[in-house]
Amino acid sequence: MFCVALMYSQDAGVLAFTFTLTSDQLGDTFNDVDLNQFGMQQMVGRRESHFTVRPPKPGVYQLVIYVKVLQCFVCRSGHGVRTIFSSYVDDTFADS
Repeated sequence: MFCVALMYSQDAGVLAFTFTLTSDQLGDTFNDVDLNQFGMQQMVGRRESHFTVRPPKPGVYQLVIYVKVLQCFVCRSGHGVRTIFSSYVDDTFADS
């Protein structure tokens, strides 16, 4: 299992998050189940978002987090979807 916590300021406005989970070994499915089903996103308070992933088996996974600005109070670049975090996680030595 691995977790990512994102904290952001009030100036960021109202945000919506989503993510994708992939693996070089598995692609984007495991036994015909989308790897995204092994992840969860939850809001903690008003300015923190947690992403928890319980991979189906040990390996190297890529978690890509996207954010959509729903309402922005100080943005100059407008609204839209942006990739805000992308990382590879090596879960090879985790317990199965």
